[in-house]
Formats: sequence, C-alpha cells, structure tokens
Amino acid sequence: MRALHRSRLFPALFAALMLFAGAANAAGERVLVLDFGLEDDTLLPRVPAELARSAALAPFLRERLKASGVTIIEHSVDAETRALASNGYFIAHPAAVAALGRAAGADWVAFGVQRKFSFLVSWLRVFLVDVHRDLAVARVEADLRGAMNDERMTRRAAVSLADQLLDVFSTLKRSPVAAR
Repeated sequence: MRALHRSRLFPALFAALMLFAGAANAAGERVLVLDFGLEDDTLLPRVPAELARSAALAPFLRERLKASGVTIIEHSVDAETRALASNGYFIAHPAAVAALGRAAGADWVAFGVQRKFSFLVSWLRVFLVDVHRDLAVARVEADLRGAMNDERMTRRAAVSLADQLLDVFSTLKRSPVAAR
C-alpha cells in the first residue's frame, strides 16, 4: 500500500474512486440546468467573447453532471428567463424556478449567475432549487479567472461547480431532515 501511495497512480485511482462515489450518490437525480445569466459590471460590458464564455458554462456543467450519473433534463428557455436568473429574481422567488422545473419534469433546477466585475475575474454562483418543495436548498460558488477566450479555465470552473453540486446531492441523500 505504501508503494501505491507513493506512486503516480495513487492520485488517479483516488480521483476515480471519488468520482464513482459521487456518481453513485447522484444517480437518479433529474436536474434541469438553466443557462447562466451574465451580470457584467465592467467598463466594456457584454462583449461577444464574454457572452460566449458565459454561454459555455451550463453545457460544461451539464456534461460533468451527466458523466457522474445525473439525469439532465433538456429544456430550452428564452432570453427573458435567463435574465431572471441574472437579475436576482429567481433567487428571491424559488417557487417560480420550481414551477419551471416541474413543467420540464425535473426534481431539481440548477441556475447560475456569472458576475463579472473585472476583465480577468468573475464570480460564479449556482443555486439549487428543490422542485417538490419550492425551496432553494444550496448555493455553490467558484471563481473564474483568466482571459475570456480561455476555455480550459471556463471548463475548470464549471467542473468545480458540478462537483460541489454532486456533494450537495450526496449530503441531501444522507440527511433525514432534507428528505423530500
């Protein structure tokens, strides 16, 4: 065991085991992941490169969750609905988000906001709403740093958010108080 721990194989095995454990805990969850809203407070807001980066976040999040055993509910929403996520309406009105999720056949709705306050740093927040209780149950966060066209950093931030959501699902499954 000591030789395995010192080898380069150990971190890969450990990561695979953790991913498998997260997938087992998240299996069966039906999640609607809405596209991210963008709240851009920079001097040059909503440039095409930033809009493209913001649009890439939800697909990366969906991809990671799906690879971990989560059932992703496909449902398109319009620009007005995305605006409700970014302007804070959905945060204050989880019942509106839950209604959207129920209409799509989901158990959970995850919606995200990218708050950009400089040209190199954004804060990402994803809120998780329980569709059956009309209740926001979690918020996960990540920093997104780097140039707008840095796909590697964008994917890394989305994966971090997805892994945090998987941890939330695992915690909710173990908690008798959080049971639906």
